[in-house]
Amino acid sequence: MAQIEGRYGLVYSVERPETAARFDDLVTAYLGFERDIGDRLKALLAGEPDMPLAQVTKGYFFKLFGSAARVGAGLQDPGRRRPRVCRPHDHRP
Repeated sequence: MAQIEGRYGLVYSVERPETAARFDDLVTAYLGFERDIGDRLKALLAGEPDMPLAQVTKGYFFKLFGSAARVGAGLQDPGRRRPRVCRPHDHRP
């Protein structure tokens, strides 16, 4: 894999320079709250499935969207048992 610098100064380990540009586009779309982030990630992974940062980003998005789904489900079911939150004053001697 080659080391390619993207438009934001990050250095990517990629096979093709256009992959770095696709990742930069993905980051721009994410920061701009665009709706096609999933499609951009799929295109990035289809073009270069072994790009390490693309795999990390995929895992981040799964975590982000998965956690939001669980939180939403908990809010819709008010009778659902919530985990106890541990506060510092709970551990006084």
